Amino acid sequence: MPVTVTYELTELGVSLHQVVGHLRAWAQDNMDTVISHRASHGKDT
Repeated sequence: MPVTVTYELTELGVSLHQVVGHLRAWAQDNMDTVISHRASHGKDT
């Protein structure tokens, strides 16, 4: 039988995961606007 390992975030890791989750959600919600602004300023996407 192979050895099994269980990984778990610490409380600090969980708090960072929540912050990064909010950042990801913001990026997803605003991606079209960001792309549009980049295009209007001559930036490549």
